[in-house]
Amino acid sequence: MLLSQVRDNDGRTAVVLREGTEAYRLRGFQTVYDLVCDCIERGVTISARIQSLGFGAVIDLEQCYLEGRVLPPLTHPEPSRLYLTCAGNDDRDGAEGTGPDWYYKGNGDSLVAPGMDLPPPRPTHEAAEEPELAGLYVIGTDGAPFRLGFALANEFVASDGANAPSARSRLRPASVGPELRLGSLPRDVIGVSRIRRGTAIVHERRFHTGEATMTHDIAMLEGTHFCYDAFRRPGDVHIHIFGGVVSSHGEEFRSEPGDIFEIEADGFGLPLRNPLGPALAATGQRAIAVTPL
Repeated sequence: MLLSQVRDNDGRTAVVLREGTEAYRLRGFQTVYDLVCDCIERGVTISARIQSLGFGAVIDLEQCYLEGRVLPPLTHPEPSRLYLTCAGNDDRDGAEGTGPDWYYKGNGDSLVAPGMDLPPPRPTHEAAEEPELAGLYVIGTDGAPFRLGFALANEFVASDGANAPSARSRLRPASVGPELRLGSLPRDVIGVSRIRRGTAIVHERRFHTGEATMTHDIAMLEGTHFCYDAFRRPGDVHIHIFGGVVSSHGEEFRSEPGDIFEIEADGFGLPLRNPLGPALAATGQRAIAVTPL
């Protein structure tokens, strides 16, 4: 089962569920966050709660996507209480029982909706996509993390060292969705990453991910993240990206303004698409004067 969120024409949020080709509005809840909090309180699974609520009107999810009304599949009513993080590639010399490092990417304001511009970290021609999977979580009232499922994710990388392990270089937007796959992650996920320029596909590459090809299993990656008390605050949302497997970076491909980065994978619903937006140097950073009090 797949879940997503869309914005109605009146500006309100609606939860959409899909099994097969048909998508339906969910009755009883306007956001996935409210649905999940209700499930935690009742002690039931999301799938079971959905079945008890029943399906509403049919939704043309692809048309909503074309109209720019698809939202990230999980948000928080207070964006500062959403943590966007990503697992690193450091295996800590392969020491037994240790997992990779991870880094903070931002809060809910750094989460870009599917279909919206995703700004690269550096000048446009240096930007490259990085198809990834993300786990989506809500922290329960007792501080226990609950995983909803998994979604496609993308963050741009740059060819000038923006992947260096510095906190400042990691603080940048990412996009997740458009649909959330409920339940466990398949051991082997097969997908395609492509770049569209106008009507042409100018770059395309298949990728494999899932625990069959990951250095660390999901439990290890989750354990190295949620072991901190500060990351188990009741009611918070966490979107933890598990790291990329392929990229056009390093293949001498030069992106251009207007390119659309598209990622799709079997079992994850509609592709994640984001046009290449203005570089962060122009949009995400500016000189700030601090006023003493």
